[in-house]
Amino acid sequence: MWREFIVLDEIWISSKNSEKSLLNITQLLPLILDCFQLESHLAKYDYAFKITLQAFLWPTVVIGVVGNLAVLIRIFAGYTSKLSNNSNVPLKTFYLFSLVSFAVSDLLFLVSSGTNALATISRDKVGLWNLPSWTCSVLPYLQTVAVISGSITLTGIAVDRYKALEINPAWSRGLSWPCVTLYNLFLWLLAFGVSYPILGMYTIRTFKYRGEHGCVEGFQCGLESDINVHYNAALVYSIIFAVIFMPLIIVFITVHVLLASNILRFRLHSSEMHQSSGNNSQPAAAENSTGPSEATNNPLRLPPNEPLNMTKRKRRIIKIISVLIIVYIVGKLPSWILLMCKLRISLKGMFWVYVQQIFSSLMLLNAALNPFLYAFLSETLSVIDVLKKVRCCKKNDPVYSIPNC
Repeated sequence: MWREFIVLDEIWISSKNSEKSLLNITQLLPLILDCFQLESHLAKYDYAFKITLQAFLWPTVVIGVVGNLAVLIRIFAGYTSKLSNNSNVPLKTFYLFSLVSFAVSDLLFLVSSGTNALATISRDKVGLWNLPSWTCSVLPYLQTVAVISGSITLTGIAVDRYKALEINPAWSRGLSWPCVTLYNLFLWLLAFGVSYPILGMYTIRTFKYRGEHGCVEGFQCGLESDINVHYNAALVYSIIFAVIFMPLIIVFITVHVLLASNILRFRLHSSEMHQSSGNNSQPAAAENSTGPSEATNNPLRLPPNEPLNMTKRKRRIIKIISVLIIVYIVGKLPSWILLMCKLRISLKGMFWVYVQQIFSSLMLLNAALNPFLYAFLSETLSVIDVLKKVRCCKKNDPVYSIPNC
C-alpha cells in the first residue's frame, strides 16, 4: 500500500550523493503529495443509504423496463390482430401512437438515467465515474430528450382524454395515422433539437487519489471549469424549463382539473336527475298498481344499485386523476428545481448529494409507474380491488362480511 515510500527510501539510501536520485525524489514528491491532498477531498456514501437506495433502484429499473416493453408488445400485437379482423382501429390511433411514444421515452430514460444512477451508487466514493468516457456526454443528452418527449406526449394524452368527454363528432372519429405519425415524428425531432446544446457540454475530468494500492487515477463527469460553459448550461436548461417544461406541467394539471370538475359536475347533475325522476315516479307507481299491463307506460328507471355504482365509478375516476397529477408533479418537478438551483448557486455537502439521489430515484419511479397508470390501468385497478377484498376478508370489523368480500 505504501510502496512509494519504500521505493523512495531505497533510492535515498543507495544513492545518497547522487544528483539523479535527488531529481527522482523531486519528481516523486509532487505525485505523492498530490495523492494525499485529493484523498481527503473524496466523500463517501453512508452505508445504510447506499444499501437502501440500491434495494430501491434495482427493482424500480427492472420493473420499469419490463413494463414499458410489455406496453410495446401488447400494442403491436393488439394492433396487428385488429388489422387482421378489419376492426375500427383509427378511433384509437392517436392514443395508441402516444402510448408507443410514451413507452419509448420512458425506456430511454430508464436505460440512460438508471445506468448512471446504479453505476454511481455502486461505488463508495461520491462523484467517481466508472462508465465509458463517451457516456458522460451522451447520457445527459438522452435524459433530456426522454424527459421532453415524454412530457409532450403525456400532455397530448391528457388533452385527448379531455376532448373525448365533449360531444364532438369530428374529434370522436380520431386522427388518421399519417397525421399521428407526423405529430410523433415532429415531437421527437423537437426533443432532439432542443436538447442538442447539451450534447458535449459534460466532459470527463481526471484526478489522482490514494486508493488501496497506492496512487489511483479517478474520473469525474461534470461541466468544464470555464465560466462560459456554466453560463451556457444554465441558459439552456433555464430555457427548457421555462419555455417547455413549465407550460407542459401547467397544461397537464389544468386539463386534468377540468376533467375532474366536469366529471364531478356530471355526477351531481345525474344524481339530481335520479332524485327528481324517483320522486315523480312514486305517485305514478301507486296509481298504476291495479294491473301489470299498465306498468309498461311508466318511464324506465335505473336499478336501485345503479346510481350508487355510477357514483363509485366517478369517485374512482377522480381519485385516479388526482394520483396522475401527484405522480407527475412529485416525479419530475423536484429534480428540475434542484437542477436550476445547482446551476446558479453552490450546493456543497453530503446533504445535497443525498437529495439529488432521492430526486433522481423519484424520476425513475415515475417512469416505472407510467405503464401501470396509462397502458395497464384496468389491470392495475383489478389488482388493487383484489388486494382490498383480501384485506376486507381479514378484518374482524362487523361492517365487512365474507360474502361481500
